Amino acid sequence: MDSFVPAENVTSELPTTTNIYVVIYVSVVCTIIMPLGLFGNSLVLIVIIKQVSMQNITNFFIASLAISDMLILLLTVPTTVFFHLLTPFHGTAALCRFAAGFSILFPVYLSSWNLVAIAIDRCFIILNPLKRRMQKTTCFILISLIWIMAAILPIPHITNLGLIQTNEGVYCNELDPKWVSSV
Repeated sequence: MDSFVPAENVTSELPTTTNIYVVIYVSVVCTIIMPLGLFGNSLVLIVIIKQVSMQNITNFFIASLAISDMLILLLTVPTTVFFHLLTPFHGTAALCRFAAGFSILFPVYLSSWNLVAIAIDRCFIILNPLKRRMQKTTCFILISLIWIMAAILPIPHITNLGLIQTNEGVYCNELDPKWVSSV
């Protein structure tokens, strides 16, 4: 059985029921964006996999970025729409933590750190054009570390998520919105 936190113990703004037109609009936009994004990122992966000449360090980082973008489209977008538009929450505390925490933060962290790796790689190439490039093994180790780091970073936020009982229903939200300042 899930435990609920009474709403009077939470100082953050809880969502209210959303206008049906907003729900329809956002759903239509996401329905258009998701297949286009998946198609475009799939093309990037296909080109990198099939064309041997495209298999270089920068493109391995770009392939990792394409996969993380696909995860954003498959996990983050639907979860965000679900949590912000279709309230109150109908699920368990574990689903709240996974859906509102991990499925949103993991792909976003992954995408962000992939962009950082691409930027650093490009910076080294521009600043030291005559030096030897990064080895494929090093690149794959860095990509693995990025994925591991992206999976670990959401954990503090996930532990602070839970179900909050209000007069309007149950919401998945931060249990203590000021937890960051106490860390």
